[in-house]
Amino acid sequence: PLSASRAKHLENVCQRRNASVETAQLLLSANPDAAHARERSLGYTPLHFAAACPFEPCLDILIRADPLAAVT
Repeated sequence: PLSASRAKHLENVCQRRNASVETAQLLLSANPDAAHARERSLGYTPLHFAAACPFEPCLDILIRADPLAAVT
């Protein structure tokens, strides 16, 4: 099961303009479900946070991890 703290770590990594692509990849490889975990108050996924920066390498990783997230 996906822990809230691991999903939060991915969210934090992806919302930084100088995000660590390697860290995002490690977090996703350990917890693939983190790509579509939703933040409680707004319902945002890590893809939403990465798009707000925008930091294209993190966007690419997240879209590859969950292609449907980009269209929903």
